[in-house]
Amino acid sequence: MDKNENFYRPEGLIDLNDNGRIISYVAVGEDNDVVGHVGLIRPEPVLMAEFGLLAVSPAHRGRGLMGQLEDAIFAKAEEMNLVGLSINAVTSHPKSQKSAVKKDFVPCSIDLAACPPRMFKALVSDSVPAQRESYLHGFKYFNTPPPRTVYVPKRHHNFVHTIYSKMQQSCTFSDPTPARTPGDYKIHYDRTLQKGIITVISADERQWPEIQRVVDDMVHLAGAEVVDLDLPVSQPATTLLFDLAESAGFIFTGIRPCQAPDGDCFRLQFLSIPFDLTHIQLYPNYGEFLLEYITTLMK
Repeated sequence: MDKNENFYRPEGLIDLNDNGRIISYVAVGEDNDVVGHVGLIRPEPVLMAEFGLLAVSPAHRGRGLMGQLEDAIFAKAEEMNLVGLSINAVTSHPKSQKSAVKKDFVPCSIDLAACPPRMFKALVSDSVPAQRESYLHGFKYFNTPPPRTVYVPKRHHNFVHTIYSKMQQSCTFSDPTPARTPGDYKIHYDRTLQKGIITVISADERQWPEIQRVVDDMVHLAGAEVVDLDLPVSQPATTLLFDLAESAGFIFTGIRPCQAPDGDCFRLQFLSIPFDLTHIQLYPNYGEFLLEYITTLMK
């Protein structure tokens, strides 16, 4: 069960806090009822966390609680010496992205078909068929980010450079070389989300047939509707794996900063179901370059 499902189950949220996957801040009313929540989501011991699960009871809105919760959780992230925060805003309506815009998160990827459709009461339309929900992934550094050495096919250089420039981060592109040592990766499958994730820890192009078999099993045996493939940005064999993945039908959807032990990840995605990009709605002048590029790739 994913973090969003657990958020609506008190015992699930308590368990996520107890095992350190989420740090929660809450607002409590005079009657001791919890009237607001915000969380730092950190399932892996990397130098970043996800800012999310922000909610305020309708009866207590308009009192500045949301801003106070946001300020408190940002202060907690800096106290933990995290280098930055990410945010994942739904793309079924632009309003969800206002917090990311307000807090200066830089859009750096779109997580296509990330979860089953989420129906928002005020936005349900019988004229638009439901499809899997996508997220706009943004990142915010607390200080000037370090330069990156990047290994990616030349056809994607301009796109990658644009993302890093928006984060005010310098990057240098380097030529690929075959892996010299055996690679390593880990896999995760979420049955509730019908989604698989393959995280390459050490890039090795010789492992592609093995990775491809994992993808096939996730799709054909486990019923995955989407499989994510995260590749380490700064490893020389990543370019070679990148080429193999795209040849197998994966789509490059952006960068996930500070998500790997050695830095950033490229995210590629394999969709096993029909998906209509025109359903994605973005806040004006925020992230359109990502959607335009992904649209071109999918064509």
